[in-house]
Amino acid sequence: LDLSDNRITFLWPTMFSNLRNLVHLDLSGAGAEAFPFDAGLFSSLTKLQYLSLAGLLFLFEDFSTFFTLPPGLFANLTSLRVLDMTGFNSLPFQDVGFQGNEFSTLTSLEHLILDQVTTASMAALDASLFQNLTSLKYLNMSSWSTFIPIEVPQTLFSPLVSLQEITLISQSNMQLPSNAFSGLS
Repeated sequence: LDLSDNRITFLWPTMFSNLRNLVHLDLSGAGAEAFPFDAGLFSSLTKLQYLSLAGLLFLFEDFSTFFTLPPGLFANLTSLRVLDMTGFNSLPFQDVGFQGNEFSTLTSLEHLILDQVTTASMAALDASLFQNLTSLKYLNMSSWSTFIPIEVPQTLFSPLVSLQEITLISQSNMQLPSNAFSGLS
């Protein structure tokens, strides 16, 4: 299902509930502005293998509180192989960044694209951010726009035992420890 580059202003919590066999969902550039994501939006998409949220802004479901990602948004996406969050923009939000549990259920994930992330006050990445991503082969964290340096924990990449390629181009504010890649082979 390709809904990219549409002027969608709202995604109903049950919008995808009947699409249990869906394997490809592209919402890249779908919203004209930020719109709410209910935590259960993708809950019935257990066979989904590709999801693009590139260029979207995220709101909490009550419209009043900006947030980075609704807790549990990816909880049932256990078959997901590719997640594209290019252009993830957390500038207008209570800038808590990635908390570490957003990707924990994505155990089949092979490609994670976090290119061109924009954040105002996230000072560190959570050490458990990639904890269960043992199938991940490709990680792109290039061109992050940050206003303060982001500290990278020395164990951040160590769970990525299947990693074949990592891209960290144009990361002037990302502080990598000298042993950041010591757990990788």
